[in-house]
Amino acid sequence: MSSKPNNATSYQIVVFSDGACKGNPGPGGWGAIVCIGDEVRELGAGEALTTNNIMELTGVACALLFVERELARLLPKSAVAIQVYSDSKYVLQGASSWRNGWKRAGWKKQDGTPVANLRQWQELDALIERLAVRASLSWTYVEGHAGIPGNERCDAIAEGFALGHHVELYDGPADSYSVDLSRLEPTQPRVKKTSSSSGPPEAGFPIYLSYVNGKLQEHRTWPECQAVVHGRAGAKFKKVNSNSEKSETLRSWNVTDI
Repeated sequence: MSSKPNNATSYQIVVFSDGACKGNPGPGGWGAIVCIGDEVRELGAGEALTTNNIMELTGVACALLFVERELARLLPKSAVAIQVYSDSKYVLQGASSWRNGWKRAGWKKQDGTPVANLRQWQELDALIERLAVRASLSWTYVEGHAGIPGNERCDAIAEGFALGHHVELYDGPADSYSVDLSRLEPTQPRVKKTSSSSGPPEAGFPIYLSYVNGKLQEHRTWPECQAVVHGRAGAKFKKVNSNSEKSETLRSWNVTDI
């Protein structure tokens, strides 16, 4: 950002973010928009092997980390209100309420199991706590894939990086930015994101399948599967929710069941 906003008693910052993943787990990307004063910055990146929730968390965290740095540089003495918009209820509920209970319980859920994506949540938690010293954060859900300009643009950035495309990211004056960040009402019927799941999990599922160098394995968790397939040329992997989905996946891989 090139221009320096005028210091004020209170300053409003707007953040949009989104994440995408092809395969879940699979190649993914995240996108974010940060509007500070009269300047807008788009952010985004991709990862070769990740999950949708990790990309959603990464988008919010990277946007807020950028905000933190800009606050120190541009608005060192101003009180700040940060408004975050996302279509991920997982991120919004976790950031605004769940994380406090998780911390009190030693980063465990109500059933005593560890919180998923722990590293990402702990990093986001630390960032939120640092920002809370001088800023108020508000978390607002927006309908995904419903024509809300800020959300649609973040989705396009995330999808582009997930697909390995080159994505041009805007950095410049707000009055030259083509995306209307003030429009928050859906303008079209919601289109659900595609999912690799064919329905609710059967008993004993979900599981993660990996196929590397002719060896087929089943894993109970994504980190276990990721450790096997990460960096392995030609590796195949997929999360499945039923025996029928498992069989269909193995047929598509031309692999015999275990």
